[in-house]
Amino acid sequence: MFEELRKRLEPMRRDLPEGVADVLTPDAVADLLRVNRNEAGHLTGLHVDRDTARIHLQMAAVYLGKLTSLTQHFRCQQADHTSAG
Repeated sequence: MFEELRKRLEPMRRDLPEGVADVLTPDAVADLLRVNRNEAGHLTGLHVDRDTARIHLQMAAVYLGKLTSLTQHFRCQQADHTSAG
């Protein structure tokens, strides 16, 4: 999923708002998910300590903020394109 997102965003990276096209964030979130899930995507059953859970939640907030900004960017582009056509 993250590879597909990265592949689609890469050609338009220079046109995206500052901070939204940061590759590190999606990769970091994907790595956090992989730590606690097996190849099939099922939970591994590993215990997540309090500090790790806090970091996961902090990363999720940053990532969701970037996804919201990206969504708003594409909606504005679509509205501009629709009104221009």
